[in-house]
Amino acid sequence: MDIRLAGPRDGIDAAIEISDRFGIAIIFATALSDRETRERAERAFALGWLSKPYSSDEMLAAVSRAMQLLRGRRS
Repeated sequence: MDIRLAGPRDGIDAAIEISDRFGIAIIFATALSDRETRERAERAFALGWLSKPYSSDEMLAAVSRAMQLLRGRRS
């Protein structure tokens, strides 16, 4: 989920709603990594954070970590 989205809402708001309504986990991918943004994003219970620009290896590592976290939640 990118934090900057077209329209009046941002990706943090969307991620919180998606998580609350559907239980879908989020990995943020964004150029915004200041403390205030990260603190707001904590409410979305994101499984990872990718700072742009990121490589495909970094993306795969973030997805792998997220999957491990999800497996840990289920056991």
